[in-house]
Amino acid sequence: MWWWVAAAIAGNPYQDRSADVVASLRIDTPADRVTRALSDLPRVAGLFGEGCLVKWQVGIPESGPGARARVTYTPHLMQRRLTLVVGEVRPGTRVVWEHEGKGGFETWWTVEAVPGGSVVSVEVPLEAPGWPLRRLYFEDIHPAWTDCYARAIRALGAPLTDDAMAEAAAREEAACEGADAREASPEARLDARSQETDGPPAR
Repeated sequence: MWWWVAAAIAGNPYQDRSADVVASLRIDTPADRVTRALSDLPRVAGLFGEGCLVKWQVGIPESGPGARARVTYTPHLMQRRLTLVVGEVRPGTRVVWEHEGKGGFETWWTVEAVPGGSVVSVEVPLEAPGWPLRRLYFEDIHPAWTDCYARAIRALGAPLTDDAMAEAAAREEAACEGADAREASPEARLDARSQETDGPPAR
């Protein structure tokens, strides 16, 4: 009996390894600029290098909470096509990406301001696949995916050109104008008035 248990343990060298993808680096970019970039999906598309993704189709809106993009991740032999949605955004501290679809997952970005820049960390909680794909995942896919995120963090530290900064500012302004327009729409005003009259009757 015990020899069978020992053989089973020896045959699964990955049982104590976490499947989560984690990376953390210090860069010279201020924290607020990092979170702004991570919630600007046209900017995000340029963070991932070759071997990380093959398709990136940005939807509307392009930046801020609710921004969407259709993406196909391709670290090593993996190929996963999902819809990325920008979820929680805390300027200067945190951004969450929610991936919708089969095999979806969340990507948690945390940013800590430090003198002269920031420390950017990313965590992707995942479950390891079963055999026979587990070995492929831990030996090839997991390190390749970790490298993709590490390169993305380093790209966040690269200086933007004047044109790129102008384009990012224009997208941010357009997103703000779109939000203001939605709040000022007749439907929004009607909803606001209905909420004001939905309280308990006056005595």
